[in-house]
Amino acid sequence: FTGTSNTVRTVEGLPGDTVATPDGLYLETFTYSGSTDSVTGTMVISRITPTTVDASDVINGRIAGFQITPDGTIYAPIRLPSSTT
Repeated sequence: FTGTSNTVRTVEGLPGDTVATPDGLYLETFTYSGSTDSVTGTMVISRITPTTVDASDVINGRIAGFQITPDGTIYAPIRLPSSTT
């Protein structure tokens, strides 16, 4: 960004992992039921640029962090829910 202009965008959910690349900022947002985050629920991955916000479909689960390959490909592996047994 340059100059003094700014843009406000709203992405639903709680903020999770982020990664910045030359083609934008990738942001995980998540929701869960109840008052305790048990790393379950749903998430959306958004790519935010100065002019757009592109969001994935809703995904059941949470990511284990973003991984970037040397060629710039971004992966977001899904975390396995923790076992309660």
